[in-house]
Amino acid sequence: MGRKGKNLEQFHKGTISEPIIAGNHFTAKMDYDVTFKEKGRMQMVEVGVFEVKDGKIINEHFFYDM
Repeated sequence: MGRKGKNLEQFHKGTISEPIIAGNHFTAKMDYDVTFKEKGRMQMVEVGVFEVKDGKIINEHFFYDM
């Protein structure tokens, strides 16, 4: 959730699903209950797709609606 930066006022709750692994990639569903300074409190659902090399995440993409 780094893209929000300084706009995040409060993180209330979050859950992350078990990963689905495919080769050097994995994906997970993330649910958040957060408050933004300008938009107020909202529920967010996003899917993250991560690429792994040598045991470290080297690339990530996030898909979400707000």
